[in-house]
Amino acid sequence: MGRADIKIIDIREHCGARNKILSFEEQEIIFTKEIERNGKYYFSINSYELSTGVVEEIYTYEIPEAEFYSQHTYIIENDILIIKPCFKNLNSIEVDALDRNSKKIKSKHIFEVKEEVTSIPIVINSRYFLFYADIDEMDEDKYGFYKEAGYSHFIYLCDLLEDQIYLVNDLRLVNGLTVVHGLLDCLPTFTHNDEEYLLFNETYMEDYEYEEYIYNAIKDGRLDKNLVKEIEGLYYIPVNDFVESIKRGQKNIQFKEIKKRYLDGWVRYLGMDERNIYFREKDFKTGIEKVHALDKEKFVPTVVKEIHHKKIKGRLIYGDTIYEEVELDDSIEIRGIYNFDDTFSFKKGKNLYFKEMINHRYLICWQWVEDEEENYFEFVHIMDLQSKGHIKYEGACSIYNNDIVLYR
Repeated sequence: MGRADIKIIDIREHCGARNKILSFEEQEIIFTKEIERNGKYYFSINSYELSTGVVEEIYTYEIPEAEFYSQHTYIIENDILIIKPCFKNLNSIEVDALDRNSKKIKSKHIFEVKEEVTSIPIVINSRYFLFYADIDEMDEDKYGFYKEAGYSHFIYLCDLLEDQIYLVNDLRLVNGLTVVHGLLDCLPTFTHNDEEYLLFNETYMEDYEYEEYIYNAIKDGRLDKNLVKEIEGLYYIPVNDFVESIKRGQKNIQFKEIKKRYLDGWVRYLGMDERNIYFREKDFKTGIEKVHALDKEKFVPTVVKEIHHKKIKGRLIYGDTIYEEVELDDSIEIRGIYNFDDTFSFKKGKNLYFKEMINHRYLICWQWVEDEEENYFEFVHIMDLQSKGHIKYEGACSIYNNDIVLYR
């Protein structure tokens, strides 16, 4: 199979059974892996130099068994942040900050709250992040007070420079942060007039859930709209204003509105590039979803695509490119909706799923298989639609433009 316009980078031999790619750049890949040695387990950050294939260890420390995925690691410019639970005290969270170039520890932090720390942290930049904690059920008065006030849990802002944490009191953040930003692991940031801004997508349910359990329930008389507090929207604010509002204990942070829907639709952040912020908005009454590009300089939105859901036969796959996936009798058909103007198909296979298309030619799929002893295996399929070639690799992959990185 000719592969002149794609590049396959295989780092499988350098990965453990558990691993994660943190970044892919022109010179190197940075990834984490779990190491088992003499009955002990270690979390290890490594770099893979693309020109030589040399792997260098950046930072390694011991962890309890099966706790690899609770070590949340982020690369932000020249910093590497590791945010992790404190296993000796479930009410604490630890942070190691490393200099990416020198590979040395810049600072270590431990933050303790009265509640158990839970869930994935949401990073803003190398100084600030948010983390979750349960409401203390042992304190009946406190638990009842905060539940009555509308808190489903606590969220704290962490300032690494001050070495301090602050309780978030704006319920839009407390209850409306997880659906989108929990998947992103961050509040996306951008620069406008030399000032750093962040985006907040207030969401409460998945796409179909909000339409079914809110809009349709109101329309059918199953729900009183006056009881609904979950209004979804997309906002922006300077990072400094956001942080200072939380530190002052404000319950209504002064976000600037990009788009908001009032029970009759939803708004979802889609991504950004150097020039634009992309988001999608669906009107439940018309069934039309609009993809908007918001100029970062003028904050003027432009509709770049309309999707008529009444014409959609399968499921939509969202990313930089939007596809429609339709299941036929013996094949899967993929139709380009946005940023792709072609249609192609591939033969069905057991637990075989579409992942990406490269250069209108290379179809990338992933597959999982479980044997009789319940051992789990993953496979990557690369299909050349032009030459009809097909290569199968054991493992998983990440795709960066025309580069396919294989790992375990």
